[in-house]
Amino acid sequence: DQAKVMRNALPDLDPEVRRADEAEKPHDMQTVVDKWRCFRFEDIRQRPGTVDVACDYDGLLASCCLEASAVDRIVYNYVNNAIRFAAAPTIQLDIACVDAHTVRWTVANPIAPDQADWLKAKTGGDLTHLFRGGLTRGGQGLGLSNCADFVAAAFGLPDVDSALDGRYLGAAVEDGWYIAWAHWPSLHLNG
Repeated sequence: DQAKVMRNALPDLDPEVRRADEAEKPHDMQTVVDKWRCFRFEDIRQRPGTVDVACDYDGLLASCCLEASAVDRIVYNYVNNAIRFAAAPTIQLDIACVDAHTVRWTVANPIAPDQADWLKAKTGGDLTHLFRGGLTRGGQGLGLSNCADFVAAAFGLPDVDSALDGRYLGAAVEDGWYIAWAHWPSLHLNG
């Protein structure tokens, strides 16, 4: 996964293997579900935790390795943020078929009241600001903006603002949970 993500981010890293990554090669959704189901981690306080996965989508993940690495990059970013900021040791990853052309990836984690307050203060209650870059609580503020770039490109949208305005990706705080989602085009087994 890491090598594919790096070749996706840095096209000149290994041009020959990147060309192979661009070739048609369907990737099965079950592979990603198995990777994350009951994934065990330690948070920054050394507490153990798990990722719980629910998936009702039975299509393909991607048509080639390069596309699979883009989805991986989004999910890794969301899950890594969830691990970093989770107030309890359970993270939820839900993969749901929205319609015949779209799959929604949602990562949710419980947050502490001070985290909710920070998000509200820094974004004015508009969490789309998290996806525009530069807003961070100890990082570089690039991860979520990269996710927004991928999603906008996947749907052929002109820019990140269009993706955020169309709710192709975003975040919310509800009942003590931080919830981040991203949509991705679906590939069904039956065409």
